[in-house]
Amino acid sequence: MIALNQLGTFKNGLNFNAESVSVIGYDIIGIPDFGDNYIAPKDKLKKVDANIVSDDYLLMDNDILFVRSNGNKALVGRTMIVSNIENPTTFSGFCIRFRPNTDKVDPLYMLYLFKSPIFRRYFSNNQQTSITNLNQDVLGSILIDLPTLYTQKTIVKVIHSLTRRIENNNQVNDNLSQMLGLIYEQWFYRFEFPNAQNLPYKQANGELEWSEKLKRYIPKGWKVQSMMSNDLFSVISSGVERFTSKKYYATADITGSSIGDGCDVEYETRESRANMQPVLNSVWFAKMKNSVKHLFLNKEMTPFIESSILSTGFYGLKCSEISFEYAASVVSAPIFESTKDRLSHGATQQGIGDDDLANMPLLVPNDTSLSKFHEATKGLYSQISNNILENKRLIAIRNFLLPLLMNGQATIAE
Repeated sequence: MIALNQLGTFKNGLNFNAESVSVIGYDIIGIPDFGDNYIAPKDKLKKVDANIVSDDYLLMDNDILFVRSNGNKALVGRTMIVSNIENPTTFSGFCIRFRPNTDKVDPLYMLYLFKSPIFRRYFSNNQQTSITNLNQDVLGSILIDLPTLYTQKTIVKVIHSLTRRIENNNQVNDNLSQMLGLIYEQWFYRFEFPNAQNLPYKQANGELEWSEKLKRYIPKGWKVQSMMSNDLFSVISSGVERFTSKKYYATADITGSSIGDGCDVEYETRESRANMQPVLNSVWFAKMKNSVKHLFLNKEMTPFIESSILSTGFYGLKCSEISFEYAASVVSAPIFESTKDRLSHGATQQGIGDDDLANMPLLVPNDTSLSKFHEATKGLYSQISNNILENKRLIAIRNFLLPLLMNGQATIAE
């Protein structure tokens, strides 16, 4: 057995104030960037003034980050590794950095160890770790069984092949989402959807009329309603059907549109927030400000729908088969999130409610355009869902194999 503080060094992250946030400067990784990621993201990071960041706060490849402090117990102890860093990057004060000694350990092996259920259970059982806080002393004193460096690398070779497949699926989904965003913008912002002659509507001098609600011209015959009350979808009320055991997904279990592990719950003992029922052709988004989390539950997601319940931290929109893709594209659009953030309110955690949804305008296309959009995009949304479900299967395999390999119950033939 060997203590973690003999295998690397720990350092708390950088404390900074709002005035230090900058448009230019060094990238900074914070709590919202973790999710269920294995590899630290490099895109869409906040920036801080480079002048407040000393060299010892800069991250290097193979550094491993922990969430050390958060009001959400589920987030404390989450881990990811820094890889192929491109820009100078630091990390926030709510994180701890572990810099492994590569003469003794394989950094990816340590990442998988930290991600393993055995290691996660340590935080639940350790009395020195509060619900919302983790410190260097606790981490450094953890004793682990450490195999030889050769064995570590052999285990990593097997497990990391699964992780690469998962990351590839995530990248494909990111690309598909960008394509969907471009199609949505072309059709419903620029109004260049195909007309009856299959020509771009606006370029072909399609008729427009003024919308006082949107303060712009829109195609003739289209409506402007609200996100709360419209002809395309209805807001799903709280309440779940009685069940024996299901997976519960809080907002913390969703990263973008990727689905994390969730937790097993029973009907009678579930927490009060575990009270939203997924349904076919439903679109879900987080209520909280600065929380970009989506679930798009089409027919490909039926296994998830039947086995899961969701947090009341989500809004759900029950759509028709034809309106599903349009609703999913609406809530995916940057303008939706910026409007949601602008309308958010609350003393401790800011978010939106029904009155705010009622104040969010919704452009309602005619049935012909809606049907054409459905036909043009349903295959892309289906592929995204298939990749999400494949990732869940791959993650389950990885979670099953990892502890067996680490504790010696399974070995790899040379």
